Amino acid sequence: MKKRLALVGFLALLFALSTVYAVQLTLDSDSVSRAGGTGLVAVLSPEANDAVNSVNFAAGCVGTTCGITGVNIEWDPAETGDYTIIVLLYDQTQNVLVSGQATTTITTTTTTPVTTSVTFASPVNPKDVYYVEVMIIQTTTQ
Repeated sequence: MKKRLALVGFLALLFALSTVYAVQLTLDSDSVSRAGGTGLVAVLSPEANDAVNSVNFAAGCVGTTCGITGVNIEWDPAETGDYTIIVLLYDQTQNVLVSGQATTTITTTTTTPVTTSVTFASPVNPKDVYYVEVMIIQTTTQ
């Protein structure tokens, strides 16, 4: 009992002698990085009909390797501007086999479809291609 009472007395003395310090820090806005955001904004399709008209494979050889060397994408631009067209080819398990991109500038509004050719750095064997993905991104408006 005496040990327990001595321990309680020691702890009470320790708490009485302890000092707690609180410091207020200041920081002005010029010392904080700037941040901003738009919130949710609707993204409109760059393609007038919200669909690519056609994808046609181009064949050829690079050195002694032959196969699909690119694709021709037929599409209807929604408006004038600069566009980047990205194409990815996938295998049966949806692994990317090859990708490529091309840019095009649409200077006049037209109802005639536009064909953009995207080439690949190396040919792909047609037997390995199961899926194609096309992205059309408007990079600037005219």
